[in-house]
Amino acid sequence: MTEQRRAPFPRPPWDRVIAWVAAAGVFAFLVVVGVTVVPSALAERDAMVADGVRAHAIGGVEIVVPQGWVVTGGGDGLVVRTPDGGLSVRIDAADGDARTVLQERLTADLGTVPSATVGPFRSEALASGLQVVHADVGERDLYAVVGRAGDGAVLLTATTADGRALQTYRAALGLLLDGVRA
Repeated sequence: MTEQRRAPFPRPPWDRVIAWVAAAGVFAFLVVVGVTVVPSALAERDAMVADGVRAHAIGGVEIVVPQGWVVTGGGDGLVVRTPDGGLSVRIDAADGDARTVLQERLTADLGTVPSATVGPFRSEALASGLQVVHADVGERDLYAVVGRAGDGAVLLTATTADGRALQTYRAALGLLLDGVRA
């Protein structure tokens, strides 16, 4: 007796389609996670919490970042953040006249600098004997050059997060400025 084999039922393509759609969804999710999480994780990889003692060299200037602040970068520039993350300050080496450096950076960052947005340049002497020339930009940003003429200086670009007012962080900025040594 011979057995008769019956032809198998054709499999519907939906199981493969669903598998491919699920795989594409997982792949898209992994790409989104990689694009959003990986860059910030790499940036924070070299982050350290300042001890308030160690000096960081930037150009010809050293800066002691207040204790508890988060420090990233090095060499030609640093980014420091307050412990609550509400204030972020980019610190770069600056060469030349303080007012010229400020004007050039403002123009580079903002394009044409409207006088209604940028407050007047103010010049002050710090307790350390260094000069600071600064300008407020709106309610959230401050640009400042700290140093001695011809001795090296640093450019600080401070920005607050989440719509916080810069006024809230004036004391913290003062601590940071006091840490600059030329």
